[in-house]
Amino acid sequence: MRRIPPSTQMREALAQDLEAGFAGHPLKQFARRAAELLLQTAMEEALTAVLGRETYERAKGAAPGYRNGYSYRTVKTEAGPLHLRPPKARQTATPFPGALPDDLRTVTPELAGLATQAYVRGLSVRALAGLYTDVFGGRLAKSTVSRLTAQLQAAFDA
Repeated sequence: MRRIPPSTQMREALAQDLEAGFAGHPLKQFARRAAELLLQTAMEEALTAVLGRETYERAKGAAPGYRNGYSYRTVKTEAGPLHLRPPKARQTATPFPGALPDDLRTVTPELAGLATQAYVRGLSVRALAGLYTDVFGGRLAKSTVSRLTAQLQAAFDA
């Protein structure tokens, strides 16, 4: 029995949502789902390029590595949280980094800028985390907000 890759699952879910319609703010939800699909597809294609073969395709000759399932990663953006499933690899000739760019590890630079601007205008760390939950439906940890405001303080002191 073959497993269905997350990108295929996301593509089918997006098609179903387009047919049924999005609840709430349709453009924002479409943009978030489309961004999830694009990033997921890019990560899976990066692993395909490293391994030199598609999913469920056998290697010709010595196997340079294997697919080893998927992990879970949430990237917090201005459109809300993106729930991604980065592929994992084992026994590759070169280490597979997970294919997420460094600036998309947990918080996008734009969201960091938004949090910094709100802090400068007087919102507390706790209020900022609550605002993100109210507006985007996700969770922004107080430690993340504190780290962002500490960077602002360091830049101000310099």
